[in-house]
Amino acid sequence: MASKTYMDHLCERETGIRYVFIISLLSIVLLMGSLTVVTPGTGTYYIAVIQVVTFGFLVVFSFGLMTLCHRRETQREL
Repeated sequence: MASKTYMDHLCERETGIRYVFIISLLSIVLLMGSLTVVTPGTGTYYIAVIQVVTFGFLVVFSFGLMTLCHRRETQREL
C-alpha cells in the first residue's frame, strides 16, 4: 500500500476544515456589524479590520481545501 500524501491527511480532517470555514464566516458577519458601531480611527477599529482580513483569508483557504478534497474524493469514485 502506498503511503499517504499530505493532502490525504488534510482531507481526513475535512470536518474540522468545515468548522473553520463556518466559524470564520460567522466571525466576519459579527465583525462587520461591529465596524458600524466602533469609532473609525481608534485602535479597536483597526484591530477589527485586521481580524476581518484574517478571517477572510481563513475563509478562502478553508474553502479551497474543501474544494480540493471534494475533487479528490470524486476522482477516486470514478
